[in-house]
Amino acid sequence: MLIHLLYNILVIIPSILINFNLVNTLVSILQRNAAQQYLDEDIFWYLANRYHILWGKKSGLDFEPTSEIHSHLSIHRFLLGKKAPQKVIIHAHAEELIALTHVKEYEQESKLNRLLWSMNPETKIIIQKGVGLVPYSVPGSDELAQATIKALEKHDVILWEKHGCLAIGTDVLEAFDHVDILNKAARIFFTCKSAGLDPEGLSDAQLDELERLFWSKK
Repeated sequence: MLIHLLYNILVIIPSILINFNLVNTLVSILQRNAAQQYLDEDIFWYLANRYHILWGKKSGLDFEPTSEIHSHLSIHRFLLGKKAPQKVIIHAHAEELIALTHVKEYEQESKLNRLLWSMNPETKIIIQKGVGLVPYSVPGSDELAQATIKALEKHDVILWEKHGCLAIGTDVLEAFDHVDILNKAARIFFTCKSAGLDPEGLSDAQLDELERLFWSKK
């Protein structure tokens, strides 16, 4: 799974100008026994649609921010404005979740969440706000950024139709776990389908029981 991670490490507000000092991190993780992990950190500041590279650990200062930088910074501005505890944004191209957004049956957010919650108990227990589904927009566009911010009013994980997913968290592990748990649920669904089976999923009664037992503890 290729993950694009952005997290805020410093915010300076001189009068009305806001400088974002960000770490832009690309992480490629092979999950099988955590065999390999590659981490490349680049630090830059970004202001008024311009950026300046401060340090590039492995890129030798020869890199550009992700094409999704507008969405990422807009989300950080939104989180800072509401004084949210989440400081980390992960954007991942999780294959099974992307594939699920190609299935017309699950283009409704309620049906999508019902499916993901029903694939294993962990998903219902951990992803209590469910997933926000954002219809396709051009990557890097203001339309995508604004639709994502609207969805984040109710959710901590967003699916970008036919594109990828985005999660926010108080730290890297929390945000990554949300993506990993949801992608695992989608993988269970497609594994059953590839075997010619229609997954039964957890029943409404079973989901209600999980909600009663675990959600009240949060």
